[in-house]
Amino acid sequence: MIPDNRKNADRPEPANKLSDAERQAIIDVSNSERFKSLPPSQIVPALADEGEYLASERTFYRVLHEAGQQN
Repeated sequence: MIPDNRKNADRPEPANKLSDAERQAIIDVSNSERFKSLPPSQIVPALADEGEYLASERTFYRVLHEAGQQN
């Protein structure tokens, strides 16, 4: 039987991975005076209404969770 080596495979980073600057922009916007008490489900549509797109709602949640700011 051949061993399963998928766990050891080299996997390149996705081409669309957020940069550190993009991640920081999400955190900065979420912590801004205007949005600090709102969840990403309200921040993303508000920004979209103004023609600004930083990331999807799910990405906002993920970045904030990884930064320890999502409870």
